[in-house]
Amino acid sequence: MPTKLGDPGSFSIPCVVGGVPISRALCDLGASVSVIPLKVARRIDIQNLVPTSMTLQLADRSVKHPMGVLEDVPVKVGKLLISADFVVLDIPENSHTPIILGRPFLATGGVLIDVNNGRLTFQIEGNNVEFNLPNLMKGPNMERLSTIELIDEVVHEVAREEAEMEEVFQISLHDEAMKEDHEVDEELLKKVEGFLPPKVQLKPLPPSLKYAFLDEGEAYPVIVNANLSESQEKKLLEILKSHRGALGLKRALVTAPIIRAPDWNLPFEIMCDTSDFAVGAVLGQMVDRKHHVIYYTSKTLDQTQCGYSTTDKEMLAIIHAVEKFRQYLVGSKVVVYSDHTALRQLMVRKDAKPRLLRWVLLLQEFDLEIKDKPGSENLVADHLSRLTKESRGDKDDGVPIDDWLPDDYILAITHSTPWYANIANFLSSSFIPEEFDNQARKKLRYESKRYVWEDPYLYRRCNDGIYRRCVSQEEGRAILQACHATTYGGHLSTSRTQARVLHCGFYWPSLFKDAYAMVHSCDSCQRRGNIGRRDEMPLNNIFEV
Repeated sequence: MPTKLGDPGSFSIPCVVGGVPISRALCDLGASVSVIPLKVARRIDIQNLVPTSMTLQLADRSVKHPMGVLEDVPVKVGKLLISADFVVLDIPENSHTPIILGRPFLATGGVLIDVNNGRLTFQIEGNNVEFNLPNLMKGPNMERLSTIELIDEVVHEVAREEAEMEEVFQISLHDEAMKEDHEVDEELLKKVEGFLPPKVQLKPLPPSLKYAFLDEGEAYPVIVNANLSESQEKKLLEILKSHRGALGLKRALVTAPIIRAPDWNLPFEIMCDTSDFAVGAVLGQMVDRKHHVIYYTSKTLDQTQCGYSTTDKEMLAIIHAVEKFRQYLVGSKVVVYSDHTALRQLMVRKDAKPRLLRWVLLLQEFDLEIKDKPGSENLVADHLSRLTKESRGDKDDGVPIDDWLPDDYILAITHSTPWYANIANFLSSSFIPEEFDNQARKKLRYESKRYVWEDPYLYRRCNDGIYRRCVSQEEGRAILQACHATTYGGHLSTSRTQARVLHCGFYWPSLFKDAYAMVHSCDSCQRRGNIGRRDEMPLNNIFEV
């Protein structure tokens, strides 16, 4: 029988990951994926962090949700260059073995492990790299990370491609580590060379602004207030570095326009979000299965709107977005993304509050569709909803969000006092205006003898002894139109139109003058003209037999 041996321990090998030297990378056959801590991943300049919905269970049975997956990362082992995918976890970095190389990487490298003799061999297309494990420093047994099981991996291709913001990690690559090997795959080498931070041409700024840099070597500049102190600027840069995903720091910012012109043949998409004190929205379009931004907006809520419920605030964010982007949305298909599921049912409910019903009516103007989107995938709108603006006298500051229907406003008020106002006031309450002199007072008393006040109408005794109701001149024009130009009016002459008005029981002082102007300005009467001799029937003799 063979001699019993002890535990050889966990074996680690030296390698270069994405240009960053790793002295000890743990080779773990019990891990179904390769894992890299978030702190180590930030030192690797990889262009895109692909979102993922997988869940990992560690050896201590704790469940972790990855930050994302780094795909096609070049890993140099000796003279071999191997492409690998790393799952990024927000866990503390182990000082002895920072990363774990799982079974997919070991299978790609054709690894053969001879535990008895302590040898580990990589075999790729006839090229071998052998490690004598007893001569290497064995790392400690990582009980918390040595076993990783993939519980659930549901990767939605559409969700991945619709992700607006992709978290990026940047630090310069160590070019010298990649130049030692002359047998490097050219395609992988081109990828590595493309990972270097882009060089941006800095333009002059006004005195109130200045440039600050998120990385050393004046890489990844941002614009900050020039009046910030050194401590304030340092704190601001620390916050920006910890929220790179929300800032959208990616290489596309320097290779393509940030804001694009709209394509009127494609539907528009609005990402909305709200906080306790502000709302934010982003207008964009999906072009070539990638989201392109067209417009940003945010607004601080007033004191009344801050007291709204969560549903009201989410609906208010949509109202503010459609009003701000109205010129883009009218006549186009619009998809609104919100993280509040209740908004979809609100569009069809009939027992909601009057304010919500008014907003629903306002949205009927647009071809609108509301979809759910988690807040974790809506970083830009979430960031905009947390910005507040203090009133500085600008024309847009301090103005609350317009959440009323456009037709609810009084654009103009026309005030006119009817001609019989003084007579009605005198008959009803013996009121005489103070500005009247003695002559005007006597005239008012004398004229009032012809009138009778029968609340709420005033009647005048005309010369024929008939009492007729007094109406204003505006009402008189409508009465003339009805008595002359309607179907039963008959387009009669001036005198007959006046007689019809009097027969209906209405009176105002300019009745006869207005009737004359109405008949002579009637288009139908002017086109027809008067009846002449040519309109008479021929006079023929009648013979009787």
